[in-house]
Amino acid sequence: MKCRWIVLVLSFALAACGPPPEQELVFNNYPILNGTPDTSQAHMAVVAVYDDYAMCTGTWIGSNVVLTAGHCVSSRPMQVGFGNNMGWGSGMAWRSVTEKRVHPQYSGSSTSIVNDIAMVRFSGSPPTGVSPIPHLPSSLKITSADIGTMLTYVGFGQTSVNDGNSAGTKYMMTNDLRWVCTSISGCGYPAGYNTICEDQSPSGICSGDSGGPAFIIRNNREYVAGVASYTGQYCAQFGCSTKVDEYDVDFIRDWVGGDPGDFCSGAAQCDSGYCVDGVCCTTPCNGVCQACDLSGNGTCTTVPDHTPCPDSDLCNGDEVCISGQCIGGQPLNCTNNNPCTNDYCDPAQGCIHDPVLDGTPCPNGNPCDGDETCLRGNCAVGDPKDCDDHNPCTQDTCDPASGCRHSMLEDGTGCGGGLCGSGVCSMGECVLTDPDICDDGDPCTEDWCEPESGCLHEALPDGYECGKCMMCVDSICVDVDDCGEPGCGCGYGSEPGPAVWILLAMFFLVIGRRK
Repeated sequence: MKCRWIVLVLSFALAACGPPPEQELVFNNYPILNGTPDTSQAHMAVVAVYDDYAMCTGTWIGSNVVLTAGHCVSSRPMQVGFGNNMGWGSGMAWRSVTEKRVHPQYSGSSTSIVNDIAMVRFSGSPPTGVSPIPHLPSSLKITSADIGTMLTYVGFGQTSVNDGNSAGTKYMMTNDLRWVCTSISGCGYPAGYNTICEDQSPSGICSGDSGGPAFIIRNNREYVAGVASYTGQYCAQFGCSTKVDEYDVDFIRDWVGGDPGDFCSGAAQCDSGYCVDGVCCTTPCNGVCQACDLSGNGTCTTVPDHTPCPDSDLCNGDEVCISGQCIGGQPLNCTNNNPCTNDYCDPAQGCIHDPVLDGTPCPNGNPCDGDETCLRGNCAVGDPKDCDDHNPCTQDTCDPASGCRHSMLEDGTGCGGGLCGSGVCSMGECVLTDPDICDDGDPCTEDWCEPESGCLHEALPDGYECGKCMMCVDSICVDVDDCGEPGCGCGYGSEPGPAVWILLAMFFLVIGRRK
């Protein structure tokens, strides 16, 4: 049996080989590569690439185009097979290759391999239910920041040290990205120009996986990021794939074509002239509630209800699609119930809350917690209201609705009395238990008590009656002259004195003149 192998002096082993699918597959012994059978519907786009002499792997990326490695394409007739196992009677769906395109600068010598990438176009249609997986565009390219990212490798290659029959079954494995090389001079061992490499531990690519995809997830979508190219000797130490995004614009796009549903980045790549949502679409597919990347066949489809369809105005609510129409939501309510901000909505920024001037009153209707004023956009309370009336016979409280309240204590409640002795409450006033305690016995003084300072005595004015036929003069109670019976303290008795007669005479003279 003849097999096509590419082996580098630096111990790089490449493409696997084998007989036609109807024959028994026999391969040399290689180490175990920890993979699991891949029967997922999403990876039905991963195909076997066969030329009756050697077997590789490839990925259908759209427009009947399969992306594979340059060293997998020969001048012999070729086929691509859709399915999960190349064994006899497995039901693989084979399609003949009608066109081939190997990168014009591909070189596969015994010392180096560069630009190891190619495409083939097959005849007919892919099996029903199979969807293409797009190649990674340059706008989403892999960089050194992706080192450590887990990639998924899929291929029909060999997986077991002693089981040569393992080749021809689609397996998948994952490994983290270790090297990213874009330098024209290469990146040293092991990465060559425009390659991404992994360390084959705990799993990796091997014979027959050449041309197979290294998948990466970008924006929740799977893309072909690498095309398996070469490994270390006996599939050990490392495995390298051609970095697909470096060939996006100048090699892949202009050959893939633009059938409906094919990946695109511009209208020029689509036969219809419409590139919508990243795929070639049969119509312009105008309208925010229409999409062309939902059906998989490049036709406009109404997006599911409640899919957001926002406009540029943040103030008119959250718009969503309902039955293909963009329906506006409830206008944005920017009121925050803060009296210390001016609230309004800006179409570009949404709700704005500008602080009012510090010191602006912001009363809360509760007179008990003081006068509230605005401070840096917040309402700050003032000093609590002082309701103390300094009367020991009232209970002083503050009612949030009516303000200060002073309730009289029950009569007989002790109220101290201070320096003048003990006291009790009576009708809301504090009275001394001994009311005469401050009486100094002087009728020409007014005597009272100040609890904090004691008894006080204030002189009464001159002329104040301080006894029968007596009055106060210079704070001394003295007898009143000409005071007879029955008068007292008035300065005259039962008979009028001379002064009284003079007043009466003047009274009558005035009356006489009025006549």
